[in-house]
Amino acid sequence: MAVRGSSVLGLTIMRSFVRVGVVERAVVVAQRQPVRANAAGHRTSIWVEPDKVVENVVAMCQLARANDIVPLISSIPPCASFAWNPDIKDAAQTIVNINERLREYADAHNIVYVDYHSALADEHGGFPAKLSADGCHPNPDTYFIMEELVLKAIGEALR
Repeated sequence: MAVRGSSVLGLTIMRSFVRVGVVERAVVVAQRQPVRANAAGHRTSIWVEPDKVVENVVAMCQLARANDIVPLISSIPPCASFAWNPDIKDAAQTIVNINERLREYADAHNIVYVDYHSALADEHGGFPAKLSADGCHPNPDTYFIMEELVLKAIGEALR
């Protein structure tokens, strides 16, 4: 069964919208692994094109604003390589490129941008060993660093 990444991420947009009420007036558009989507009911991962990742974040922001919710955009955290698809050789640079586009959109639309990537990336574009076991997924303590960044951004967005 072929599952298109855009369909899976489209569902993510709807799930994000449903969860919006939990944060009162702010929603964080967080993209932990936006270039990868798991097909529903399957343990396979699929590649999602960078353009589609950005389009989905834009759609979430537009949906939030249309419902009088203050959006925030977060960068994609670092990841030096995608173990689930070793054919992708430029994972770190792909993430940097997407993050640049997300920041540009945030700046152009007066949306607060949470830069996890700059705060967490090592010289290879992944997480340093002390923050991640595999260079791609944050360990529990890393979320405390991320929490500080996002709480500051929420405060800024709600001013």
